[in-house]
Amino acid sequence: MANSTRRNLRVLGAAAAFVGAGALSVAMAAPSAAAVDSVEITTPSGYGSTAGVYGPGCSYEVEAVITSQAAGDSVKFEVTKGTGAPTELETVEPTLGKGTVSTTWKPTEPGSYKITATQNSVSASTKTLTVGTFAIQNDSLSDGTCVVVIP
Repeated sequence: MANSTRRNLRVLGAAAAFVGAGALSVAMAAPSAAAVDSVEITTPSGYGSTAGVYGPGCSYEVEAVITSQAAGDSVKFEVTKGTGAPTELETVEPTLGKGTVSTTWKPTEPGSYKITATQNSVSASTKTLTVGTFAIQNDSLSDGTCVVVIP
């Protein structure tokens, strides 16, 4: 009987050690890679005949959906006009518990643009954005609507 009890304790101890080692390896697993899933302009563009056209001199919020909110996994926003070189808009630190980061884009001249957000060398971009020739920013409205007059 004593031999049987000792053997059962050894088996139980080995099983507990095995389960503990497995739990430790799960706890120590590397976090998922930081990346940007998508980028979009969340402020409305023009309306009616100017739908999809953004106004020069108007401000637009750019939002990126990210996979990591860890400190140090910052997100760099860049804007590229036409085929030119990218220009940095801003680098933003993520907020714990929030799966998005944002910045403001204020185009200054007409043309085609693309905005890219990068986190840990993984990027996503907006579709091509068109900035019209003339717009009026209406700051009296609560959302600061920009009316694109000439696309």
